[in-house]
Amino acid sequence: MAPLGLIETQVPSAIVLDLTPPRPDGREVQRVLKSNPHTRGVPIVAVAGADQEDVDLENVTCLLKKPLSVDALVAAVKHVVRQSLPRRVEAS
Repeated sequence: MAPLGLIETQVPSAIVLDLTPPRPDGREVQRVLKSNPHTRGVPIVAVAGADQEDVDLENVTCLLKKPLSVDALVAAVKHVVRQSLPRRVEAS
């Protein structure tokens, strides 16, 4: 989970999380992100396999299913960032 260490120094506007890799498990990464005060308010765009049904939607801002287009991913990220900006400014 080395990339999670980067979030400690630079908090992103959104996180795109692929839930299908076996290590680390996407659900574990979700829990780590939501338990960390630095990343708790960062929206998560999760990408899951078309047949993946065990997705924890509680910690996901937006869920996309594979296969997906780059345009769909970009649109989802733009949407969640726009939606989260007022809340993130108020939380600071």
